[in-house]
Amino acid sequence: MQWSTATTFVGVDATTLAGKRVEVEGTVSAGVLRAEKIALKK
Repeated sequence: MQWSTATTFVGVDATTLAGKRVEVEGTVSAGVLRAEKIALKK
């Protein structure tokens, strides 16, 4: 997964993702998921 400054984090930030279940919305291009929205999975 890859994110950019345009990615919206909901309830998390990039440093709190390790070991967590997340829900990601985005697009796949050349085998890489480019995340647009990332939220903790409840």
